[in-house]
Amino acid sequence: MRKTNIENKSRVADLDEIRNRLTRLGATSIGAVHQKDTYFNTVRGRLKLRETEETEEATLIYYRRQDVSAPKRSDGPYSGSVSRLSSK
Repeated sequence: MRKTNIENKSRVADLDEIRNRLTRLGATSIGAVHQKDTYFNTVRGRLKLRETEETEEATLIYYRRQDVSAPKRSDGPYSGSVSRLSSK
C-alpha cells in the first residue's frame, strides 16, 4: 500500500509547554525510540538504513521527497527488514 507522509520540523522555545498542550489535546507519550539512520546516495529518491537499539533487525527505507525548507511531502516509504550483520 502506498503511503503519504507530511513532515514538519520546528524549533520550539519551551518544550514543556508543547508537551502540556499535547496532553491537553489528549495525546499520551508512548516512550522514546533510539535510532540511527544511515543515508545513501541514489540517482532518484532517498534511501536510508534505520537501526534501532530495541531490535536485532534494521529497516531499509526508500522514499521520494522534495528538497524544500517547508513542510515536506514524502511518497512511500517502501521498506523491508534486514538482519543486522555481526562483526563478531
